[in-house]
Amino acid sequence: EVKKSELSQASESLENGLLPTSLILDILLQRISQPDVLSRGCLLEDFPRTAEQAKALQEKIKVEQVIVLDVPSEVISKRSAGRRLDPLTGRIYHTSQSTPPSIAARLVRISNDEEQQNSARLAAHNQQIEAILSVFEGVLRVDAEKSVDEVLDLTSAALDQLEWTTEEAPYFGSGAFSGPFSEQDARRAGFFSP
Repeated sequence: EVKKSELSQASESLENGLLPTSLILDILLQRISQPDVLSRGCLLEDFPRTAEQAKALQEKIKVEQVIVLDVPSEVISKRSAGRRLDPLTGRIYHTSQSTPPSIAARLVRISNDEEQQNSARLAAHNQQIEAILSVFEGVLRVDAEKSVDEVLDLTSAALDQLEWTTEEAPYFGSGAFSGPFSEQDARRAGFFSP
């Protein structure tokens, strides 16, 4: 079992800004071996980030579906520039959305959405993505420049094809969503930033 002190020590020795793959997998495997995930399944977002992580993950668990939302880097940069976080609720908003004034007043820019960090993150992603995807079978690439409804339909259809072991919603990050997924759920999960 991974203890907080181990995590603190490991975070001091980041590998290229990432925790060591072995530690990440230990934490992930510990979580997905819990009864709720074993019975409901889970969806991983933004992991793995390297080919090494992908290979290590594939050795440990069966990844049934990989969905890639393809968006040009320029569009991602523009979307990221407008993202804002409500520190009270953790919800993500976008400057292009109409936000109630009481909420808009407390929104803050997400630190890793600053242009320099975003550019570095995109460069790392673009350098790694094809090597990561080559590790997996069942990769679905979705043109995420299509309308929200089209992207949601394609993504939901892929998820609906999987064999779930229960009628309960799978876990996605810190929340559970049931399919077919609604646009609101997808936005809340961070699938879209207009």
